[in-house]
Order: sequence, then C-alpha cells, then structure tokens
Amino acid sequence: MTVQIDSRETWNARPPKSAVTPWKAGNPKGLVMHWVGGGAMNLHAQPHSACLAAVRGIQSYEMSKNYIDVAYNYFACPHQILIEGRGRNCEGAANGGGVNGLYASICLLMGQGDPFVEEYKPAILEAATIFGGSLLSHRQVNATQCPGDAVAAWVFTQTPKPVQIPVAVVAQKPNPSPGGDLLALYVALHNLGTTILTGPVVWPQQNTGVRDIQLALVAGFGQQIKVDGLHGPATLEAIKNAQRFGGIKPDGIVGSLTRQVLSKVLKAKYP
Repeated sequence: MTVQIDSRETWNARPPKSAVTPWKAGNPKGLVMHWVGGGAMNLHAQPHSACLAAVRGIQSYEMSKNYIDVAYNYFACPHQILIEGRGRNCEGAANGGGVNGLYASICLLMGQGDPFVEEYKPAILEAATIFGGSLLSHRQVNATQCPGDAVAAWVFTQTPKPVQIPVAVVAQKPNPSPGGDLLALYVALHNLGTTILTGPVVWPQQNTGVRDIQLALVAGFGQQIKVDGLHGPATLEAIKNAQRFGGIKPDGIVGSLTRQVLSKVLKAKYP
C-alpha cells in the first residue's frame, strides 16, 4: 500500500532554532522506535487532525527544553500516516546515549495506555524503508521501557537476526593506581563479559553460574539483588529487566540472546 507522508508544512512546524546536523557518511544505520509515553492519548479514536496537533505540541514542548527542533525524524500515527519531524536528511535528538548520530528515530503517537493498533505499522515500515538498516526499539539502545512491551515484541519479530548495537552505558575502566580489590573486581567484570556468553546455568541450585549471572545483573544493570548463587524471585525479575532492556522476550530464561545482552553491557562498561 502507498503510505501518506505529511510534511512539516502540514502541521505548521516552527523552523529550527539553528542548523540541524546532517548525517555523516555511512549513517544512519537504521531506525529506533519510540513512543510518547505518559497517559493514554486516544488518538486512534480521533480524526487525523488531532495527531497533527499532538505533533505541534511535542515540538513546542521540546523546543522549550532547549532542543533546536522536534527531536524525532518522523512520527507514526494510528491512521496509517507518516508525519515528518526533522526529516530524512539530518540527525535527530531522541535516542540519547551517543546513538543520535547512528540511528534515525520515529515516535509512535501513543501513550502507555494506548493499544498498539495495526494502523501504526504501515507508517513504521515506510520509515524503515526510507532509512534502511536495522529496526530497533528505544530500549535496545538506552536504559528505558520505551516504547512499551507490545511494540518492542513486534520490533523483535521484524529483526530475526541479532544485530550489533551500541549500548548506552558509560565505560568505567579505572585508573590502575587504585590497585588491590578494585582493580581485581574490574578485571573480573571485564573477563565476565566474555565468559558469560557460554557455559550452563543450573536452576535453582546454588552454583558459580548463577552467581556470575547475578554479578552481571548488579554490575551491568544496577539490579538490587544478592550475589549468593541462589536463583530466587528477585533474580528472576532482574533477569527479566535485563531482557526488557535488550528488547528480547522477558521470560526469565538465560538463553543465548540473554547472554548476548549481558555480555554487551559488561563489555561496554568494563572495556
């Protein structure tokens, strides 16, 4: 089907405060999906004019927060229409974590209480065609629940093969001068980034494998659990949180995809 694309003029966009940043050679590498969040917007039950008004409101809010323009490259509305934000030729400002220069962004005009209706998908796929590359959810590149479980699950079905993505965490390599236990802990976490990719984990017995997973959850994802080698309810929920961050099914099972998520974060934080 042919997807309607509404230009900036359609929703009476304000001009940017200053020049936007064009894509560098080789970028973008794909498209990151967001949602507005907050309460239900109910735009799927309103005319398309309400979507255009919502985009104007988002631009006004973001420019009041020192953005030079609306943060997103495009918006997808529940009327099968793609709405131009910054557009296809420049970086956005929505992804965070140093990812804005690598991936374009699209915001679904839906809040946390809105259903992810089928009518969003044609606009999303049209934007994905414009930019090419990988289609990712925001939680795959930053520590957030955006764009919600339903959207993240659908994105996963659109990307059947694991993709290499930058992780939005700050490297924490210490100066060698502290030495002692601090340096030993860093080295252990650095090595765990590799060894966690392989090896069995036996549930729910107390064993080294469970302890390694718990250590990765604490040091890599800030989960407040005990590193005791016991796989209890708190550890299970921490695993699910890490899976949500990685944009994979939050089933609490430490399989190969979950190990890849744990490894990627550890390697980024403890290089």
